[in-house]
Amino acid sequence: MRNEIILECRKIFFPHFEAILSHFFENIDDQLFALSDKAESSTLQALYFDAMRYVRIERDEAKRKYLSEVKSQYDAFWKNSASSKSKLAQKQEDQNSLELVENEILEEDLAVTTMVEKNNNLFYRELYDLNIRFAVLAGDIEIDNDTNPLAPAGLCGIFESVLIPLTLDLRVKLVIYKLFDTLVLSRLGSVYNELNAALISRGVQTTIARKARRKPMSETMVQSTIENPIHSASANTQYEAFVQTTDSSSLEAFQTIQMLLGNWRSQLGIASGVAGGATGFTSIPAYQTNEVLHALSGLQQSAPPLYKFRIQLTKI
Repeated sequence: MRNEIILECRKIFFPHFEAILSHFFENIDDQLFALSDKAESSTLQALYFDAMRYVRIERDEAKRKYLSEVKSQYDAFWKNSASSKSKLAQKQEDQNSLELVENEILEEDLAVTTMVEKNNNLFYRELYDLNIRFAVLAGDIEIDNDTNPLAPAGLCGIFESVLIPLTLDLRVKLVIYKLFDTLVLSRLGSVYNELNAALISRGVQTTIARKARRKPMSETMVQSTIENPIHSASANTQYEAFVQTTDSSSLEAFQTIQMLLGNWRSQLGIASGVAGGATGFTSIPAYQTNEVLHALSGLQQSAPPLYKFRIQLTKI
């Protein structure tokens, strides 16, 4: 019975995933051509054209290798009783022990980590439920977003391992990572829902207590919730409605600004709790308009050239 359910989940996920992946690889050419058309210099234009030719040669093999490794990771996950972390999580642990890592590798890792965190947050409810049901199926062991083979960390870790050996300029790789985020990862929500529905139909943890949150609440937020329970419940409801009705690209921009401002406050030694009761959402910090403008201005001025290039890519 257990093996049948595992196979059923495999048959649900991979046809959808292969279709999404095919669409992604088919669109790389168009995206690189569009970038070359907008390139500000002949050097950059030549870079994108060279990348287009190279990707056309390598993409079929890259797609085959990637799909093969993702399937192998899924099968190994169940064979090994879900005891191993994703390639991405393991790689990050290994790199933490190194004092020096090449800047380009660090930049790729940053791009991948950002993708993972964004989509873990975007699909936190679907992944939370899937992790619990996979854990029950695996024998009541602990499974999280680092060990679930179908979660963003597992999918991104293998994609990075396939992409790193390719002789592509870092700027081109960052474009490809961005496309992978937009055309692949951000479209997995319905597939996660279908997996959860299939597991429920098989009687695997049909009900789950709602304990998952996007981010843990700070002490300031907790105190605000205790003192104003009715107001807090209403605000959280509004925030959930905002998340459910906002398209993925707008939500990504909103979450990115939150992350940047949180880092900015940390650098200045300012607590990142709710500020002055501006937004009313108890699950996210509030920021004054002047603080937002000042932070973004400071971040832009202090950003190294490579990060400024990434900001321009995001606008394309």
